[in-house]
Amino acid sequence: MELVKQNIHMDRIKCLAGTQITLENDVNIPDNRPDAESVVLSKGMILVEDSKASENHVLVKGKLQFNVLIQSETGGLYAINGEIPFEEQVYMEGVMPTDTADVITSLEDMSVGLINSRKLSVQAVAGLKLCVDSLWDEEVVTGILVNEETDGAVECRKKKKTVAQIAIQKKDIFRIKEEMELPQNYPNIMEIIWHDVQLLNVEVKLLEEKIAIQGSAQFFMIYESEGEDGRLRTYETTIPFGGTIDCYGCREALLPAIRFDAGEPSVEVRTDFDGEERAIGLEQILNMDIRLYEEENLEYVDDVYGIDKEVEITRSDFFHKKLLHCSSDKVKATGQLETMAATDGIMQILHTDAVVQMDEVRQEAGKLTAEGALRMQLLLFTGENDKPYTSAEGYLPFTYETDLHTDKKCSYELQPTLSAVMATVSGNGDIEAKAILNFNLLAFEDITESKVAEIKVVEADADKRNRLPGIIGYMVQEGDELWDIGKRYYVPVSQILEFNNLSGENIRAGEKLLIVKQR
Repeated sequence: MELVKQNIHMDRIKCLAGTQITLENDVNIPDNRPDAESVVLSKGMILVEDSKASENHVLVKGKLQFNVLIQSETGGLYAINGEIPFEEQVYMEGVMPTDTADVITSLEDMSVGLINSRKLSVQAVAGLKLCVDSLWDEEVVTGILVNEETDGAVECRKKKKTVAQIAIQKKDIFRIKEEMELPQNYPNIMEIIWHDVQLLNVEVKLLEEKIAIQGSAQFFMIYESEGEDGRLRTYETTIPFGGTIDCYGCREALLPAIRFDAGEPSVEVRTDFDGEERAIGLEQILNMDIRLYEEENLEYVDDVYGIDKEVEITRSDFFHKKLLHCSSDKVKATGQLETMAATDGIMQILHTDAVVQMDEVRQEAGKLTAEGALRMQLLLFTGENDKPYTSAEGYLPFTYETDLHTDKKCSYELQPTLSAVMATVSGNGDIEAKAILNFNLLAFEDITESKVAEIKVVEADADKRNRLPGIIGYMVQEGDELWDIGKRYYVPVSQILEFNNLSGENIRAGEKLLIVKQR
């Protein structure tokens, strides 16, 4: 007897861990900068430089990279930057030195304050989420080649399932490279003091052998203008971008679970066609973590019994995934920002920056619910001569909910992205915020059941067979199936159907069947 087998490519989370680390440092203001009056804006990014697994532990090395916009005592602006390195040993039970841990970072909080006019205090809380996956080929018996002379006749029952297997797993980089020019009514650039890039409406589409990525980059800068005695100007624009990355084996029918993280943007002043410094070059890297799944219609052997001989079956666990949900949904968030800064006398909101923070994701009552908030930072213009700029920070909560239609354990990939954000100051000084978020969800039910692993044919127990009557009148019991009855008496299911004039295998408790054993 020869078994026909098929490999199903599976992935599964081996272990998960999460931790928070506190980072803090005092930073001296360079001697060539004037005394600081206040901190206007700050931004930071957690970068992982290395992660190394050992037995039950993963060592994560990285740094907090930060930028601070400072208002001097004379009302001018300048920026300083720095970094705070860290090493964190994270306990992960079951991890081996050969494993590779993916580390997802988040800057959960950062505050920058003045110790005095020459020194800053930087404090931050970084979140680290670590995941170790295992990949393997699940071997499934899909057919049996029987030699009736040596193996005898056998009955084979098959099951049909649709399973989701991983088709492509890779990491890649997508580069955004764009150039923009100042409008004619803006003066030339002498120096860019502060810049910020917010990615909006980022969409990923699967193509043949490629992955298309498109969206828009909202670019904002504060710059010192040329020929206006160093007057500060602000400029904001939105630049569409798009492109593809090569992905061998990709096709539109696959199911995407794609996560991306934006690196630190690079901005430089360039000369335009007339040789004037009015062009700005923007480069930014998106680090892509790509997993593409495909649904496989699988028909596999679930059980076997012999008619002439005994069949011994070795069974094992069969882990597989069933697609539950694949969607891209938009959620609106509106509300009033609660800020610690006074907004009286604000003339204009110059720029709004927002970061999506996921606080909790839970599965209950057949639903998946994600709760979090947009951490928003606003640059405000007061018009005062001695302190023309200030800022306000607040949180705009959101909730995302979708039906999974199951209470069973599931695994999922959920990526929230920002589609649009805006803030306005009302007449009474309150800040009203609006945002649209996009949630890309791919959810699977994790199923573990028994499968046939190996089959061995042995000689029949003649005494056992001879004790069975040749003709049996059988009363169907609750839960009986024709397969179980045929297996008990070594009779083919087709023969039971024929002797009892049954058109199908559906039987009811209390029904009488005639079982004829062929000798």
